[in-house]
Amino acid sequence: MDAPELMPSTNEDHLDGMILNRVNPSANMWSITHPNLGRNVDNFRPWLAPDDDLERVIRNRKESYASDPNRVCVVGNKRAWGAGQQLLEIQADYLSKIYPEIYAIENDAEIINKATGDRYPLRPDKQNDLPPIAICGLLGQEDFCIIERQDDGRYIMVAGFVASPTNWQLPDFIGKDMDTVHESVDNYDKRLKKVVDRVLDRLPEFPEGIQARNNLFLRLETGHDLPHGDPYSDTSHITDPGKQIYLRSERETLTRLPATNEYPDNDRYVIFSIKPHLFPIEKVIAKRGRRFMEVIKKNEKIRRYAFLSMVEQYAENALPSITESKE
Repeated sequence: MDAPELMPSTNEDHLDGMILNRVNPSANMWSITHPNLGRNVDNFRPWLAPDDDLERVIRNRKESYASDPNRVCVVGNKRAWGAGQQLLEIQADYLSKIYPEIYAIENDAEIINKATGDRYPLRPDKQNDLPPIAICGLLGQEDFCIIERQDDGRYIMVAGFVASPTNWQLPDFIGKDMDTVHESVDNYDKRLKKVVDRVLDRLPEFPEGIQARNNLFLRLETGHDLPHGDPYSDTSHITDPGKQIYLRSERETLTRLPATNEYPDNDRYVIFSIKPHLFPIEKVIAKRGRRFMEVIKKNEKIRRYAFLSMVEQYAENALPSITESKE
């Protein structure tokens, strides 16, 4: 499968604007534009971000869900259904107001994706319809995780729709707290744990204070994870690093569900969205080359990749010609 046919977005707006951090994972975050301000403001930063890959990505997401629904979508308990229902209502309202050319609500009963022709109920029936969180994941390009705050202060993952994870599977983390979820994350030390805990505890209720960040991964070939998540396997088949090595970057957002008359206790839930992007290294170097190379020299996780020397050699050869062509 060629890169353009993969599930992640290849839209270059993310590549142009993404934050390139020297540390991975990084707690650096930025604020999303308040939904009430709409799209026509300077430096608009969306909560949910459909782009020109929308139809292709949704087609792939539907195929992924149909092939293994229990892997892609999990609702861990009855309360989580209600959290997914409130998320669906908020998501539908946001999409129809911010992107009316793509989404519409009809008769207060259905959310319509005009680009794909999909129609979903805003109040799905537990017996006959998809779970609300599944509809959330099929409406756009974002995966969603629902995290519930416990009485002891821990945050537990209780539901989600994750069609395109990076080296993890949603069912493995349902019922696990954030410390357990992050056990396999490099550099997730006590300092970063405190930062994450503080962000979660202080996160305002939607639509206030929605936060976002992005991460960085390198991938071989078409961006698929290597067997067993091994980034150090044989690279002798890599003959064109610019086209065979990829940068994967996930645009992540955090918001808290609001407590309302209908959902008085839902402020216990934090919504984590993940929109993956994938770019061949030749494109990364052409657009963000010098900054990108500065970053990977400091990024301990990326430094361990066996194919990093190929990236560095490619950049060394490509950057002078890029600089000359722009002068």
